[in-house]
Amino acid sequence: MTGLNNFSIGQRMAAGFGALLILLGALLGSIYSWQQDAEHAQRNFTQHSRPLTDAAHTLEHGILRVGITLRGYLLNPEPARIDRFTQAVGSARTQLQQLGSMPKDADAENLFRELDPAVRRYLSATEDAVQLRRLGVIDAAAEGRLQIVRESLIAITQDFIDLQTANMGRAITVMGQAQQRVARGLLTTGALSILCFIVLAWLITQSIRKPAGELVRIATALKDGDWKPALALAEAPGNGRVNEVQNNEMARIGRAFGFAAVALEQREQRLAADHQVAGAAAASLDKSDVAAAALRAIVGHVRAEIGIVYWGTKAGTLTPVASYGASTASRELPIGDGVPGQAALERRTVVLRDIPRDAPFSVKLGYDEAPPRDVVAVPIMFRNELVGVLVVASLRRLDEQAVEFLESAAAQLGVGLNNVRAYEEIQRLLNEVAEKSQQIQAQNEELQAQNEEIQAQSEEVQAQNEELQAQGEEIRAQNEQLAEQAEHLHRHAALLAEADQRKTEFLGLLAHELRNPMAGISNSLFVLSRPGLDGQQAATAQAIIGRQTRQLNRLIDDLLDVTRVTRGKVKLKTETLDLVDVVRDCLDDHRATFDKAKLALTIDVPGEAIIVRGDRARICQIIGNLVDNAAKFTDEGRHVSVSLKADEGRGLAELQVADEGIGIDKAAFSRLFQPFSQGDPNLTRTNGGLGLGLALVKALVEMHQGTVEAYSDGPGKGARFTVRLPLLREATRKDVVKKTAGAESLRVAVAPCRILIIEDNVDVALSLSAALSMEGHDVRMAHTAQEGLELAHSFRPDLLLCDIGLPIMDGYEVARRFRADDELKSVFLVAVTGYASEKDREQAAQAGFDRHMPKPPDFQQLSELLAEITIRRARNSSADAESGE
Repeated sequence: MTGLNNFSIGQRMAAGFGALLILLGALLGSIYSWQQDAEHAQRNFTQHSRPLTDAAHTLEHGILRVGITLRGYLLNPEPARIDRFTQAVGSARTQLQQLGSMPKDADAENLFRELDPAVRRYLSATEDAVQLRRLGVIDAAAEGRLQIVRESLIAITQDFIDLQTANMGRAITVMGQAQQRVARGLLTTGALSILCFIVLAWLITQSIRKPAGELVRIATALKDGDWKPALALAEAPGNGRVNEVQNNEMARIGRAFGFAAVALEQREQRLAADHQVAGAAAASLDKSDVAAAALRAIVGHVRAEIGIVYWGTKAGTLTPVASYGASTASRELPIGDGVPGQAALERRTVVLRDIPRDAPFSVKLGYDEAPPRDVVAVPIMFRNELVGVLVVASLRRLDEQAVEFLESAAAQLGVGLNNVRAYEEIQRLLNEVAEKSQQIQAQNEELQAQNEEIQAQSEEVQAQNEELQAQGEEIRAQNEQLAEQAEHLHRHAALLAEADQRKTEFLGLLAHELRNPMAGISNSLFVLSRPGLDGQQAATAQAIIGRQTRQLNRLIDDLLDVTRVTRGKVKLKTETLDLVDVVRDCLDDHRATFDKAKLALTIDVPGEAIIVRGDRARICQIIGNLVDNAAKFTDEGRHVSVSLKADEGRGLAELQVADEGIGIDKAAFSRLFQPFSQGDPNLTRTNGGLGLGLALVKALVEMHQGTVEAYSDGPGKGARFTVRLPLLREATRKDVVKKTAGAESLRVAVAPCRILIIEDNVDVALSLSAALSMEGHDVRMAHTAQEGLELAHSFRPDLLLCDIGLPIMDGYEVARRFRADDELKSVFLVAVTGYASEKDREQAAQAGFDRHMPKPPDFQQLSELLAEITIRRARNSSADAESGE
């Protein structure tokens, strides 16, 4: 049987049936025809099906490469990326044209007619996406649609490949059938021949049927996904089987079939390796992790024994960051030194082949060492910039396909390592920003020390600074969450630097604005301390102190309002309002400002009511900020107008404040309503203020479901601000008048009260005590909580004004002690403190305080509070009288 395998089919037939020459002559004609069918099937396999399959795989790879280069350009639109994208599109078109030029059967031609326009539309769509990206347009949805189209193309291409695979299977089947026909012919001839040749004919037939059946079995296994039998056909035969393979047609067919399976497996392995390297490059932002993961995939694909990835430093050296089969303790290499350094210097791949066996470099096998056969060093580049070097050494020969794969893998690895480099640069920038924030915090502490005389106001400023710092830390946290996208990190780093600059500018502005009123107060106090002061001078100094104190309060109120609005802590107390009355009342409060500035104020409001739903105090604040802004930036003798009208068609009330002031530059509109901004940042500080008024206006208007906009013809041509609020049609003016009358009925005369003040700041306690005593109240002071509790039992106050930040025992504990004491639990408790957040108010209420007042207390609010206490005392007296009767 083994000897027969060394002969061809014709030789076997001649040896077996030499005695039957006449019969064999006729049979050989048939066998020759069948052999031609087999060879035709083989040619169809090798010249048509296989080339079409290879071309389809090449086109599939080209489409994937177009998607990869398109993704890379959309993420980082740079010239080098657009060149790679253009090359990929051109290569895909060439591959499509080559596939179209190949001969095909009808089914393949139909599939190609479906594939050809789909590929062309996809390539055109990718070019359109690149053009949009060049214009700065980022369309995430379009990218998703492109991915769907690409997956559809891959599916059509796979159908084409499956069709050719089926054709290959049919060709093999045709070859098997041809061999079967030869076998049947031999059997027929054997039946007609002498009986002695039956055994020989049977043996010859079996020697042909067995390999043919084996090929069918292997083809079936390949169709089911089992590659091993087909790959075994491509293995080189032993020395004793060379002649058998050369002469045996079935062995040659099987070997050709094995080579086809090997080629398909190699393509599949290459695609899988490319996918692994790309995934490793994008899986982490640590250079060692990225390099190690990618290196494992690279050496695994090329079956190398050693791999090292070097990181290019700014100092011009190469540092090993990952290795496979070698120690990472290798020393740093200067660029130009050794094989890695030469590849980095020349920016090209260096290949060393047939390394001598006595070379000092060797591959450690655990039990022995051996010199590598080939060493390849590939520079890792990104946008023509050196990122590192990939070095691979192998005991086997690294062919051109392996070198090409190493270069492709180095390009993908360059993208991942460049992302790592960009991330490290962003981290460095964030650390610098953190250092600047610490410097700013030190400046805040210095500012706190310089303003000890206004401790209550400085506490509010410090709280605001802490909130600003928290906002900066929140921005930093957001930047860290976007670390995987380097370009986004750059953008957020710039935003953080801008926020840091704005914070620095704000602190300087705040220091300036605080020092101005403090200077007036300090000077006036000096005047009041001088002997021989007449009444006029004292009155002037007191007026200055009053105005500057109000200015300080206003600065702090603006800061608190902005903070509360931005953090959503402001709650509107909405009611039905006549906007006409609100505008008139608010402008009456500001007429003194216009009279002092010698400005003309014109009011144009309708005669009928304009009803809206809103918070009266906050709407007055909106109007006041707008008219104050107009007065601030309008020169003496000019005109400011305020108009109000109802737009019934749109259901809006429209308030307009126009002035003839300095106007607004077009460049300033983008920051006009931002906190700590003014229309012209280059203005001198003659206008003062923190730039918070318009920011508060915008925030409060939007809380009322309204809009605000500004307009100006330019510098020197005045400005116009328009506020629009939704109308409340079903409300009536009568409802507003009724509520106003109800509020007026609450006003009562204030009777003298016994008031206890617990305040550790002696100056604050003395000034507050003097002010209340001048109103006729009996006032006592204590500077510690324990002293206050002892004094309360003897004094029996009607009202307690208590600071929160007391030494040893805080104000919250004082309130709890009062509420737990039967003799003191009825005292009206008011927290007077610099802690004025919503959380502080809630904590004060939980401790037992009836009211919460921020420092310095407003005497109008104190008067209203004392009136409320008067009403309570009157009610309690009436109740006691009734119970006595």
